[in-house]
Amino acid sequence: MVSLPSPLRPVLAFLTLALSLHAQVSTEWDQSKSYDRGVVVIHSEELYLAHTQVPSGVELTNDLYWQKLEDEDPDSPPNDLPSSAPSTGTEQPAETPLPNGLINFSWGFKTIEEHDAETYLTESNMVKKFIDPEDALISYWGPSENGVVANLTYRFDFNGTLKSARARIATTSINYSSNSNYSGSGFSSLWASKDGSEWSRISNNPTPSGESALVVFDEQLPDSLMDGSQLFLKIQLQSSDTPTDSYATARFSSASLNEVEDVFHLDANYSATTDDPGRTNYNLGVNEGIAYVLANLETYNLYSEAQYGSSVLSAIEQGKLMVTQSPGEYELISLSDFNQTMKQRVQENAFELGFSYLNELITDPATSSATKDNGIRWGITWTDDENASSATPYTPGWLYLEQLGWVWTNASSFPYFYQAPSTTQEGSWLFFEEGSAPPRFYHFQTQSWMTIVE
Repeated sequence: MVSLPSPLRPVLAFLTLALSLHAQVSTEWDQSKSYDRGVVVIHSEELYLAHTQVPSGVELTNDLYWQKLEDEDPDSPPNDLPSSAPSTGTEQPAETPLPNGLINFSWGFKTIEEHDAETYLTESNMVKKFIDPEDALISYWGPSENGVVANLTYRFDFNGTLKSARARIATTSINYSSNSNYSGSGFSSLWASKDGSEWSRISNNPTPSGESALVVFDEQLPDSLMDGSQLFLKIQLQSSDTPTDSYATARFSSASLNEVEDVFHLDANYSATTDDPGRTNYNLGVNEGIAYVLANLETYNLYSEAQYGSSVLSAIEQGKLMVTQSPGEYELISLSDFNQTMKQRVQENAFELGFSYLNELITDPATSSATKDNGIRWGITWTDDENASSATPYTPGWLYLEQLGWVWTNASSFPYFYQAPSTTQEGSWLFFEEGSAPPRFYHFQTQSWMTIVE
């Protein structure tokens, strides 16, 4: 290996981190787009990581796909890679750090035939590898005997405290009771522990009612497994009445050699110990990279929340001004124009409109009855007494209110009323505010509201 001069190492490390950070955070989130696993997007000055393939339309608040990056310092890889010696379960995880600080350990395999698929496998009890009899490209782990619990245990040791982890583990349970070519049945389950002694079941795949059931656990691990320096993942398999020399009815990591996605995968985030010099340099590089981007937003086509809010408020005010200055362009009319138009209509058509319906109200009993019922509902007092007013002769079908005098309406005019002229005021149209208590009327002649009180 070529050794770089000491003064150049931190410079090279910083440049590498800065370029990686730029590639990660320069993507503005667009809900209409889909994103690959591991992509980092920015929205409202916050960073989010896609911890699985994200289809279009998924909100950033959906933690099945997105995780908001924490504000604390990211973690660094350990200085030592696992040795090539046989696994003892004490090796430090081989890290693939991302410049966002969320994932600083990532490991998995696409098929059990990969050369490093057993790097963290510390227990393989009563199990063996199988080749699918119908497809020689497919292999998997299964029980080597019937009627016993077979175990595979993976152990991960971290150089710090485990903060979060997400696992992808696939098991298959089979029931050949209705298949004349095969026999046997099986079931499987997944277990996890932070110390190797107390276990929690995180997934169960019982014997299916049909022939086969594939269960893929692809979730965040429970909080109860965090805050330690170790993580154990155990797969339990059990079969019965199965010719275990040919195939298994309880399977773990069944996958083809052409598989493109990990059949087993673990992402983890742990806070490294403070005496890790690589950790210190990593933190410094990331923090300087973030500070540089935030200080040069326009270089990366980014805008702060304050800039965004200011531009939105400016646009809102401009929009208000455009509408209020030219309401006709938006099929609107100003209040002053509305009042003037209604006043003109009242002056031109008040008597003609009012008295044209008078005969209808007098001659149509059904309309008069309905109008009278509505009058009660509106809280308007009806009277059949011709002597109720000395100022205006009684006209059948009109309404008399002590404060308004004689008013008129019908089903097609409501909630508009016509107020008959008197010795003190001209005739005018009124608008009744439905549901008001006490009743309120808008007087178009005076352009004011009136409240009817007892």
